[in-house]
Order: sequence, then C-alpha cells, then structure tokens
Amino acid sequence: MTKITAVVAAVFMGTSLTLALLSTARGRSVIEQLPAAVEELPGMLPPAAQPPEGAQALPDAEPASPPEPAPSAEIPPSGPDATDAAPEDR
Repeated sequence: MTKITAVVAAVFMGTSLTLALLSTARGRSVIEQLPAAVEELPGMLPPAAQPPEGAQALPDAEPASPPEPAPSAEIPPSGPDATDAAPEDR
C-alpha cells in the first residue's frame, strides 16, 4: 500500500510541476486576454422590455397578510394517571 501511495504522490507532483511550467510559459492570465469591455456575452438575457407607449404598468401587488397561527392541538394524557380511563380499568 505504501508503494502505491508513493507512486501516486510522484505522479501528482509531476503533473503539478508540469502544469505550473505550462501556465508560466504563456506569461498572461486568461483574464488579461479578455477584451476590456464586453457589450453582450453569449447566452446573456436581453435587457428588460419597456412597456409600449400609452400602456399602463401593472400595479404593485399588495403585501400578503401574515398567516394565521395553527390551532393548538391538545394531546390527551396517557398512562396510568389518565383521566379518560374507565373506572373498572383503574
């Protein structure tokens, strides 16, 4: 098991060093290669459409009223001290 771990560690270190050397060989980051201003990116949604002239905008919705509290449920007592047991069961 230790030999497998050593081999995997060596492969990982070799890959890391290779990627580090390849990334510094280019000299510039991907961010620096982007154009300074991008008007529209692929997949970008169009700006929100404005209503036509003379059209009325929808009124703002009224805020929802707070929900009513749930009814309290009374749990009947259970066990030997229960009051709903029949007298002959006591």
